[in-house]
Amino acid sequence: MLLALLIAPAQAQPQAWAWDDGTVPYVQTPAEIVERMMRMAEVRAGDFVIDLGSGDGRIVIEAAKRGARGLGVDLDPSLVKLATQNAQQAGVALRARQR
Repeated sequence: MLLALLIAPAQAQPQAWAWDDGTVPYVQTPAEIVERMMRMAEVRAGDFVIDLGSGDGRIVIEAAKRGARGLGVDLDPSLVKLATQNAQQAGVALRARQR
């Protein structure tokens, strides 16, 4: 019996973290993770960063603070608006665009 369980393919499970409409919730990336991502990718002036599912724009904004240009893309218009405002407040709106 145990052998049969090990050999049998696993049942596909629906994503437990998705909403009923199939979308996923917005979850902010902690600042320390954004910093670690920037260091690992060695983001610097002359780079172009694209963040799909950019939320409030923090990754693209941090890249722009390092001299890179960036594009944040999100389906939620309210998050695009928030990200645009955040880029303006951070003084990097010319290098960090949101769509």
